[in-house]
Amino acid sequence: MNFNPIGYIESCYKQKFGTPRQSGLVEGARSILKIESTYQPEISLLGLSEFTHVWVIFVFHELKEYSFHAKVHPPRLSGDSVGLFATRSPHRPNPIGLSLVRIGEIKNNTIELWGGDFVEGTPVLD
Repeated sequence: MNFNPIGYIESCYKQKFGTPRQSGLVEGARSILKIESTYQPEISLLGLSEFTHVWVIFVFHELKEYSFHAKVHPPRLSGDSVGLFATRSPHRPNPIGLSLVRIGEIKNNTIELWGGDFVEGTPVLD
């Protein structure tokens, strides 16, 4: 399978360290999604302004190496282990994330997003 990003994020978080572990934790976190012209944003974004929130599927592009572990130790579980699919770990079989964010202004080929957990340059799949 091959996927092409529909656009990229301009984020207030320039590196992965310090980025919230999930969307919605920092409601004032502003980012901009710039949709590639290939996807005709003037048409494909029609009607989006009728909604308050949008789901964003993205790539964890800052992962430097891949390692699969079926069981992980999330920091908030005080050392307990759980299955990978019960976590938001970016170390997944496919390095994709899903975030629910609030829609701000939609203008031309951009969507202002609030409350995201995106790092600068994050590729967006959908």
